Amino acid sequence: CPTLTEISDLLQEEVTTFTKGKLNDDQELQDGIGSQHAVVTSLNVTGKEIIDQSSTADAGILKEKLSSLNRRWQGVCRQVDARKKRLEEDKTLLSELQKDLKEFNCWLEEGERIVRIELVPGNEQNLKDSLETVKLQVDEIPS
Repeated sequence: CPTLTEISDLLQEEVTTFTKGKLNDDQELQDGIGSQHAVVTSLNVTGKEIIDQSSTADAGILKEKLSSLNRRWQGVCRQVDARKKRLEEDKTLLSELQKDLKEFNCWLEEGERIVRIELVPGNEQNLKDSLETVKLQVDEIPS
């Protein structure tokens, strides 16, 4: 049966793994946006050249298609920016959680150490000292 410290360690490992996965996903998305930005820019340059050489009717249709493409691209960029902002907020929360887990883990280890203190029956001072140690540990419970 795992101890509370082992469970806390496992939880901390899961949080770390989750955080690294989110960061990797975000980096891949940012890299993809960067490479596609060049493609969209090239499409705009080429599209404007074609529009300049087209008839009025065709130019209007092409302008609308190019405008639609740019609106969709801007929407994608806004969504990526919003995701990046949420990820930054999540990273802050996860960092705080990891800090809290470390504090809790330290508290648990100290609690396990205290539980292993050998009590000496009939030794009143030993019992008082042990009780005081337990009370101090209880007062330090992480919030």
